[in-house]
Amino acid sequence: MDKKTVAISLVLFIGMSMLFIGMLKSSLAQVKSDVPLVNDAWYDALQAIKQDSENNPGQPWERGIITSWWDFGHHFKYLSDRAVTFDGGTQVTPQAHWVGKLFLSSEEDVSVGILRMLDCGGNKAFEIMNAEINDAPETIRRLNSYFIHDKDFQAWFMNGTKKEQYLLCTPTSAYVIASEEMVGKAGVWGHFGSWDFNRADMWINVKGMQREQAISYMLSHNYTKSDNEAQQLWMQLQRMTESEANNWIAPWPGYAGIDDCVAQNSSIVCSNGVVITDEDVTLSDGRKPQSFVYLKEGRIVEKKYPNATLGYSMALTPDNKLVLASPELANSLFTKLFFFNGAGLEQFKLLKETQNIDGFKIKVFKVDWQ
Repeated sequence: MDKKTVAISLVLFIGMSMLFIGMLKSSLAQVKSDVPLVNDAWYDALQAIKQDSENNPGQPWERGIITSWWDFGHHFKYLSDRAVTFDGGTQVTPQAHWVGKLFLSSEEDVSVGILRMLDCGGNKAFEIMNAEINDAPETIRRLNSYFIHDKDFQAWFMNGTKKEQYLLCTPTSAYVIASEEMVGKAGVWGHFGSWDFNRADMWINVKGMQREQAISYMLSHNYTKSDNEAQQLWMQLQRMTESEANNWIAPWPGYAGIDDCVAQNSSIVCSNGVVITDEDVTLSDGRKPQSFVYLKEGRIVEKKYPNATLGYSMALTPDNKLVLASPELANSLFTKLFFFNGAGLEQFKLLKETQNIDGFKIKVFKVDWQ
């Protein structure tokens, strides 16, 4: 091999080496920045569920049911060998609404009622009820009335059909997971949980109707109280885009931030300038939030401000963190589970809390059906 050939080969080798080194550096940087979906925290949390339900009767997947948002459902099933409420293959089913509503509700017994229905039969209660009246929004309304113990509906529910078995059974062990990533996804599960089925029905059906037919439809379904109101709403629907309709049907609640607070004399002072004195919240400029949620004598209290000038609420956690959130979320079950560790709740018992090296937290609660 002559010197020219050697020189060319050397140049090519160096060039290829530089290329591979660049690719290697890029790959290493990507690996270092990549956070695996399943980490030690998830593994430990799901093993806790598996061990706790190991001696329950039935096949492994019958021994317990895990409820959380759908994203990690397949991982839950694989690592715990237990069933889930819904997962990546079923996120478009009605369970998305009910799980969102479960986490969004401020009433513990409503959340437990929804969870019981889901664990007893998924969407079966709705399907049987809707077969009787053939009106989805009305069926949803009656279910919600049942969950808040509206006595007017008790006789209708308990009329000998099969729907009560999907509302009153005692399910197997139930586990609810509140995890770090759900804070950032609150807008999504909160949107599904607050879905207004009346408005959705109007968007799907009324928008395409002629004026008089639309007015008659809305009045017969009690969507409006007068002809004039119905007419105005029909005209509004004609101008509405799909994106606008999505926002009109349900809000997108979220968490706006978390600030550290410290006790100073008789007050609690937070890093964002909020001062809490005698269970009352005040900003430096005197403004008030929609509400203030805090723990008092072992129970969660929500103080609402009729003169609020801010669009969000605040929650002070037991470890002196001030959580800024949409009013719908401040006193929600998720806030109580994740930020208050279940304090003040009677039927959600903390089973396991784990934390990954990057600070990612997972909290597993077991439901007491009694």
